[in-house]
Amino acid sequence: MNIFRKYIIAVFICLCLTFSAVCITAADEAARNVYLGDKDAVFVLGTKSEKLGGNVTDLAPLYEEIKEIIKQASSIAPAPVNNIYWLYENIG
Repeated sequence: MNIFRKYIIAVFICLCLTFSAVCITAADEAARNVYLGDKDAVFVLGTKSEKLGGNVTDLAPLYEEIKEIIKQASSIAPAPVNNIYWLYENIG
């Protein structure tokens, strides 16, 4: 029962962090529209193009950093989280 409780807490923390990131991104876009007058913004994940437009942001470097952080965190995580990450890595 103790492991199940820790697993639920870990899932809850992951969901909270994801929700916080979504809220921050939405607030940033809303503030950009209000203060700077930008009409749109484009997020790109891994592009082969050399030149990106004015409102285009490439998220590939951030995505790679997040993958490395998750890999490091899963190595010291308790058994349920570590097992889920191990299964995800080895199935794909």
